[in-house]
Amino acid sequence: MSVACADSGYASTGEMEKIAQQEIKVVVPSHRQASQKKPSPFAKERFSYDTTTDCYICPEGHKLLFSHFNQKSNTYLIPDKNICLACTHYGTCTSSK
Repeated sequence: MSVACADSGYASTGEMEKIAQQEIKVVVPSHRQASQKKPSPFAKERFSYDTTTDCYICPEGHKLLFSHFNQKSNTYLIPDKNICLACTHYGTCTSSK
């Protein structure tokens, strides 16, 4: 297998699939990494995944439990709305992308 480096222009899923079919392993920065923008406080990469309990942990330490699967992705939710209502970041975390 070959290994190569590429710029963020190759970070799209379509491009990566083409490269993978050629059995080339590529190191590519994401568009965010290339632009050096810091992720928002509640961006997806700020959440951690716990494989033993199949849950995500938000940046404030609250567990999001698996709820359901839809055509695009799995959905994880806080089990008790009062946890969110009491959080100092209530209303700002869901608007962050």
